[in-house]
Amino acid sequence: MAETKSKTPVKKAAPKKSGPEEKSRANLHKIPFKDLEVEPEFNKRLNYGDIEDFAHDIQQHGIITPLRVQLIPKSKNKYYVREGHRRHRALEYLTKKGIEVGKIPCLITNDTREVSYFKMASSNSGLPFSLLERGLIYEELIKLGFDAKEIQERYDVKNIGRVYDALKLAQSPKKLHIKMAEGIISQTAVLQTLRECDDNWDEAAKRLDGAIIVATKQAKKEGKDSKKVTAQHIKGLVAKTPIKKMEEVLSRINKAPDKYVKTRVEFLEQVIDILS
Repeated sequence: MAETKSKTPVKKAAPKKSGPEEKSRANLHKIPFKDLEVEPEFNKRLNYGDIEDFAHDIQQHGIITPLRVQLIPKSKNKYYVREGHRRHRALEYLTKKGIEVGKIPCLITNDTREVSYFKMASSNSGLPFSLLERGLIYEELIKLGFDAKEIQERYDVKNIGRVYDALKLAQSPKKLHIKMAEGIISQTAVLQTLRECDDNWDEAAKRLDGAIIVATKQAKKEGKDSKKVTAQHIKGLVAKTPIKKMEEVLSRINKAPDKYVKTRVEFLEQVIDILS
């Protein structure tokens, strides 16, 4: 059955007055939703969480925190979303359901690109950015001339290693971005695999692809649709040298020596000793 258009508009709640711009009514505007656009290259949000549930909450209570927007160059009344991409996605969901969302409370800003990126992560009050998403923001700041130490101080990150880990995730193949965002593979497993591969993304990506196959087979055996890839799935995929394989055989022999011919065991020990 086709959905009918809802005549009940989304409630417009009063904006929170949590900062200097929020307190200033001069910057607050009601902008038609159709005039709000997302700049793909700027938006670093990959995981939007449960948009259906979030959209329902907005329909019931309205937009509590105004979106931060910026006039699109050479445009009279079109705006790019600078903060609030998840709220925008929820509003988009409602419009596709035939629900009228009307005009949206927005704060118009003239911030530079670097200031917008700094504010994007530091003032986020909704769904926290993942380490990968932060890495994508940090990556843009690096391009704008900031270094890891400046980023650490600006965002008050306790360990600078966390900044470098975020940047490493941002530099991973794009297909891994999607898998991490969808929860197919954990970010911890990706970082661990990269360390084991001496920061070689090609090798790390191959191991992770193999781990996804292992996790998929395991999920099938357990009667599940999918299973998140963790470090445990990757553990058995590390490339082994011939010596390593022989050492593993010898280890099994030592656990049950009565099952093996003694002379062959001694010969295997000599081969391992010579090759080592």
